[in-house]
Amino acid sequence: MGTSSSRWFASHRGHSSFITHLDWSKDGRFIMSNSGDYEILYWDVAGGCKLLRNRFESRDREWASYTCVLGFHVFGVWPDGSDGTDINSLCRSHHERVVAVADDFCKVHLFQYPCARPKAPSHVYGGHGSHVTNVRFTHDDGHLVSLGGKDTSVFQWRVLPGDSA
Repeated sequence: MGTSSSRWFASHRGHSSFITHLDWSKDGRFIMSNSGDYEILYWDVAGGCKLLRNRFESRDREWASYTCVLGFHVFGVWPDGSDGTDINSLCRSHHERVVAVADDFCKVHLFQYPCARPKAPSHVYGGHGSHVTNVRFTHDDGHLVSLGGKDTSVFQWRVLPGDSA
C-alpha cells in the first residue's frame, strides 16, 4: 500500500501510558485496548474512536481476536499475588474455546475460554529457559507457537483434544 492510497482515519487519546494490546470486535465497530499502567479501555471506532465510559456494556461484546491480557473474559488467568507484569501474552483460539497464556515463569498455560473466575484451573507446560514473551495459535488451532525471551527459542506445541483445563 503506497502512501497515496492510504488516509488517516482517527486517533484515540485516553490511556495514561503506552498501549500494550489491542483487539477488534467481530463487527469491526469497537476496539478494546490495554496499557502499560493496567488500564482496559473500550473505543467506539464507528463514532470516530470515542472512548466508551460504560465498560460493562463491553462484557457481552464478541471479539474477533482476544490478545488483551486484561479484560472480563480473561480475569481468571492471573495468578494470586501477580504484580501485573507476570503475564506477557495471551491468545484466544480461533474456535473460541481455549486461551493460551505466556508468563514470566518459563511456562505456557491453557485455560478454558472464557476464563472469568479467579484461580481458574489450567494445563501448564514447561520447556522454555526463561520468560515466555508471546503465544499464538495457528490458523486451524492445531498448533500453538510460543516464543522464549532470554533463551530466544521458538516452540511449536501440538494442541490435542482435551488440552483445555
